[in-house]
Amino acid sequence: MAGIQNRLGSEFGPKVYFLSIHVDAERDTPEAFKRSRRGTSCKSAGWAFLTGTPAEIRDVAKRYGIFTRRCPAAT
Repeated sequence: MAGIQNRLGSEFGPKVYFLSIHVDAERDTPEAFKRSRRGTSCKSAGWAFLTGTPAEIRDVAKRYGIFTRRCPAAT
């Protein structure tokens, strides 16, 4: 994603915006988002990371025609 951001240059943010919807509210917490983005060259301006309650996530998935299924946690 950082490579795409770089190729977009000044258009990233004002004209092109990334949106990541995390579907596992139990594991994909705001703190987990912060940890996963540390040490990357991704720019936060122009990119939103969203999650919600399980009911909200199901509603968004249904509206966008997205299929989700729960996978076991990595150990």
